[in-house]
Amino acid sequence: MMEPQGRGAWHAHLLYIWQQKAPYIANKTLKEIWQQGFVKIKKLDNCDNVGAYLTAYLGDMEIQDAVSQGVKVSGEQVKTVELLNDNGTKDTKYFIKGARLDLYPAKFNMIRSSRGVKRPIVDMLSQKMAEKKVSSAKLTYEKTIKLTDESSDFNCIINTKQYNKLRK
Repeated sequence: MMEPQGRGAWHAHLLYIWQQKAPYIANKTLKEIWQQGFVKIKKLDNCDNVGAYLTAYLGDMEIQDAVSQGVKVSGEQVKTVELLNDNGTKDTKYFIKGARLDLYPAKFNMIRSSRGVKRPIVDMLSQKMAEKKVSSAKLTYEKTIKLTDESSDFNCIINTKQYNKLRK
């Protein structure tokens, strides 16, 4: 996944999924192989929804970076996150939800994969059938957006729901 930085540079996030226990690769070793700059290997511990995690991670921007890019900040967009630093102590950081999305060019293909990677199966179902399919899973996220245009009498409601079978 490609991520734009506030200064105009891009960097990549690579996600490796192993069918068995992942082999240990030292940061130094990967940096020597990569030869393109900074490398940091991080295990996604305690994450049962990688898609939601990465969506937030790649869309949100630290408040200082967002303000320097001219993003207007409202209180409802700010989220507080406590992160463990390299010393093992907690740092509090403030992020603007979705602020980085404005840095992506139109029609940019954010997510790419190598040849031969199995793609997820996409089902087109009625709402009733979809709800039946996820009935045993826990609703973990819901957002409703209403789009209106008074000049053309256009109204549309978009309701997004995410379910997670791993959560009780």
